[in-house]
Amino acid sequence: MHFDSQVFRPPQEAYTPLLQVTHGCSYDKCTYCNMYDQNPFGLSSREEITSDIKELASSAFPYNRIYLVNGDPFCLSADKLTWIMDEIQKYIPTVKTFSMYASIRNISTKTDEELAYLRSRGIDILYMGVESGFTQALTFVNKGYTAKEALEQLKRLEKAGIEHSQGVMLGLLGAGRGIETGKENGKFFSQLNPKAIWFMSTTVMPKTELERQRDSGEYIEASEYERVQEIRAFLESVDMKESTYFNSIHPTNTFNLEGYLPEDKEKMIKQCDEVINDYTQDTFQKLFNRNKNSRF
Repeated sequence: MHFDSQVFRPPQEAYTPLLQVTHGCSYDKCTYCNMYDQNPFGLSSREEITSDIKELASSAFPYNRIYLVNGDPFCLSADKLTWIMDEIQKYIPTVKTFSMYASIRNISTKTDEELAYLRSRGIDILYMGVESGFTQALTFVNKGYTAKEALEQLKRLEKAGIEHSQGVMLGLLGAGRGIETGKENGKFFSQLNPKAIWFMSTTVMPKTELERQRDSGEYIEASEYERVQEIRAFLESVDMKESTYFNSIHPTNTFNLEGYLPEDKEKMIKQCDEVINDYTQDTFQKLFNRNKNSRF
């Protein structure tokens, strides 16, 4: 198999076979990210893709799903994605569905008709890191789109019938902005129907623009206590119309929550309140040492 660098995939796809079709990230300009520093963006050749598909097929296992990697394979054109799915089903006819990482920009490059067609071919969910529904936060970390633009594209995706699972970063704007950001994120997601929302914490990574901003004093990291307050503000603000899985179970988080919205909303708010009321900021900060040398 042609894997040329570290592969990232969501836990939900832990048992799904992986097929590399791109290298790195097609954008790679977010100020907090160093995931693909050693892996410039590029496309796998048709020869490599076909060779890897044949290798998967040689196991004779009746795979029913394939996960495409790397950073954001949905950046590929609808025609290229169609060719890949055709090639997979040519050699592994048992495969019926496909998934991958994607970005807001990837959706915007496809027409409504193309999105609907890709869904009909088996792309049933995209895993995304919208990171925030607050334009100030998105602008600060150079995501390349506004909250309004993200909302428009995600509604197009939902209209096409493609589900999406969304990552949100706590503490993105730094100290003192958590409650405000949490409320804005709640308003944002109240207008959507994601399959899942998962929270992780902004972690300053080596050799990133965010590290430079922190070291120069332009950016002050949010405390762990503030991050719990941000989760609570989100939960209080959000009004999901359909059942959505929510969790903050991530190595970068101090406080782990899991449940469904709206069903478990009040229960999770109560859990946040127990932490906020039972610990001082200093005590809570000592519970978790952010590892600045790890990848989130």
